[in-house]
Amino acid sequence: MYYFLLVGFFALKRKLIFFIVALLLVFNIFVFTRVWKIYHPRLAVYFLDVGQGDAAVIVFPGKEVCIIDGGRRSNFIDYGERVIIPFLCSRGITHIHTIIATHPDVDHYGGLISVIEHFPVGKLLVNGSSKESFLYKKLLATAQEKGTPVYTVGRGEVLRIGQHKMYVLNPPSVDMVDILPTNEGSIVLKLGYGKVTFLFTGDFPNRVLKLPGSCLSSTVLKFSHHGAAFSKLSTFLCTVRPEIATISVGRDNPFGHPECENIQMLKQSGCRVYRTDTDGAITLITDGKTIRTALMIR
Repeated sequence: MYYFLLVGFFALKRKLIFFIVALLLVFNIFVFTRVWKIYHPRLAVYFLDVGQGDAAVIVFPGKEVCIIDGGRRSNFIDYGERVIIPFLCSRGITHIHTIIATHPDVDHYGGLISVIEHFPVGKLLVNGSSKESFLYKKLLATAQEKGTPVYTVGRGEVLRIGQHKMYVLNPPSVDMVDILPTNEGSIVLKLGYGKVTFLFTGDFPNRVLKLPGSCLSSTVLKFSHHGAAFSKLSTFLCTVRPEIATISVGRDNPFGHPECENIQMLKQSGCRVYRTDTDGAITLITDGKTIRTALMIR
């Protein structure tokens, strides 16, 4: 009998030791994960599916939020109400640090009106174009009504968002915007986080960015103008050398976007291509070294 009690005692002791070790292991993993997140914060960029338009949301490690473009608004649809506001609310976002309207094409700024009406916004950045439609005037008026300062930006300016910087590469100057075709006046931005860089292009044609290759070289390229035909694309790709390209484009759009040749050239260059018409919303999360991708497949 004593033998069985002794065996039972040691068996119970082994189970207890195993349980304690397992508990300590789980605790250490939990603590390590929390510490890792503190010392290795992540930046997230969301390219939202707003049909034939552009909308990107950047969430910085300090939880500051920047929105670049906001999709279309018309009598039939408002992508600000339909997509952007629900997305922000689902992430618990209650304040926007900066909104950027790259240029006055309604498929880029239309949805921003509802966003400014719904959230407090630190500032609205525009390219200074005087080519103002009724809706574009409404965007500026809404910002004024809500107490959101409006600033114009041009090449050489540095945008500070929390502890991070975004560099304005285009337009060449605010004074030149009205001389240029609308797309050539697009605000073009470069964002760096650790070793990972993003190039946000609006609708610019590649010929406007006559800058050193080091300025354009980027890990992630937001391909301009919904993947439309692109002159001298091979030269541009050799300069930018993207590892990932995202294309914001509407399914079955009447313009034939994206251009098949563009997709082929991007893939031939070794670039991973994601597009909102087939992949849905595109999420890129980086710790400054690597990029994790998630898609919201339709």
